[in-house]
Amino acid sequence: MCKPEEILGAVGLIHNVGKTCFVQALRNERIKTIVRSTGESMLLSQAVAISLEEEGAILSNIQKSGTGGNTVWCTN
Repeated sequence: MCKPEEILGAVGLIHNVGKTCFVQALRNERIKTIVRSTGESMLLSQAVAISLEEEGAILSNIQKSGTGGNTVWCTN
């Protein structure tokens, strides 16, 4: 049996490893930097929410600029 403080420590360690793996798996360096800058005490769910918000903002800017990849222009 583990003591309650040992269980809390193990859960905290697992949480930090999960959050670190999530951030490392992000492809966009800008989003990685933003998520990392929010601090160590951030929860995994907060990291996911921030990354989704930033990704949405990036995609929105791409759509607004009209340079969104495979755009086909009709000249007729």
